[in-house]
Order: sequence, then C-alpha cells, then structure tokens
Amino acid sequence: MGNFTSYNQAETNAMKLTMKMYQYAILHLKKVKHLYGECKFKEGEPHLIKAILIVTELSLQLTTEEQLKTQHKGNEELASLVEDLRNTYHYSLHVLEHVRVTKDIRNIDKVINSMSKLYKAFNGEDDQVEGQTQTENGNGAIQNV
Repeated sequence: MGNFTSYNQAETNAMKLTMKMYQYAILHLKKVKHLYGECKFKEGEPHLIKAILIVTELSLQLTTEEQLKTQHKGNEELASLVEDLRNTYHYSLHVLEHVRVTKDIRNIDKVINSMSKLYKAFNGEDDQVEGQTQTENGNGAIQNV
C-alpha cells in the first residue's frame, strides 16, 4: 500500500508542477503580447525566451509519457492525449520561434488559448476541453499552420 500512496503523491506533485508551468507560460506569453504590441522588443524578449523554454520542457515531458504509452499499449485514450499534446506543443513552439525571429505576434493568442485550455483541462475546470481540442486538431486549427 505504501508504494501506491507514494505513486499517487508523485503523480499529484507532477500534475501540480505541470499546472504551474502552464500558468507561467501563460503569464510570460501575455507579457510578450503586451510588450511586443508596444514595440518593446528588448523588454519582451526575456519573457518570450522563458515561454519557449517552458513549452520545450513540457514537450520533453512527453518523452516520459511516450514511455508510459508503450507500457500501456492498448490504451487508445492515453495515446490520443499524448498525440494531441505533442501537436499543441509543436505548434506553440513553431509560433513562438516565428515571433522570436519576425517580432510578428499575430498568432500568439492561439498559443495563449491553447495553454489556457490545457491548464483548465489539467485543473479539471472544463470537461469539454478534450472534445474541443480534438475538434480543433481535426480541422487543422492547431496542427497545420
């Protein structure tokens, strides 16, 4: 029983950390949007770099999730979730790199919205988020930009 409890505690701590990462990513992205919108690129760049690092770290966590997926091969729901997360992180990094190079923030709201939806999903605030994410992925709003 002790191992089960410690596993649940570790899982809870990992979820809390992931939620904090989403919160910080959203905070930094909003600062980037505000500062870049006012052409304050030097002030906004550290926030952009922090957002890129956070999303990169979230993406790297999927490597661990990928190992988990292999251990639970028949779990289609987990496989689908991992794929949706991978697509969202990949798109987010693509947009953030574009912002870094061009200073063009037109698509930053999509990244902020994606991170907000993921935060709400992990926080259990919105039961419809999963269906919305799949719909968005299905019509290419997140995947193919």
